[in-house]
Amino acid sequence: MRTVRLTKESTKDILENLLKRSPNNYGKFEAAVADILANVKEKGDEALFSYTKEFDKVEVTPETIRVTEEEIEEAYKAVDLPQYRQPQYRANDQTVNQNKNHKEHNHQDQEKYDH
Repeated sequence: MRTVRLTKESTKDILENLLKRSPNNYGKFEAAVADILANVKEKGDEALFSYTKEFDKVEVTPETIRVTEEEIEEAYKAVDLPQYRQPQYRANDQTVNQNKNHKEHNHQDQEKYDH
């Protein structure tokens, strides 16, 4: 993946390059995009990991993509944008934690029945 620092000049260049692209050429990509979407619908994460390796040259697995609670907390601390400290964002975190606790509780109940 290419990272570009946006300046007035680079933004102008990007926009000019995008405008040069002909909509007439988009048709040749539609089939490839449709295949990718169908593959992701059918195979889910397995397909996403495969495409990440193919296009981004990065190997991703369920273990390496998992974000820990500590990493999430570090990210919140690193963000200095007041809108992300709004109650709706923290409420979403609480919902995620409640769902996690619910799953853990259900897993414990299942273990009781398995024994």
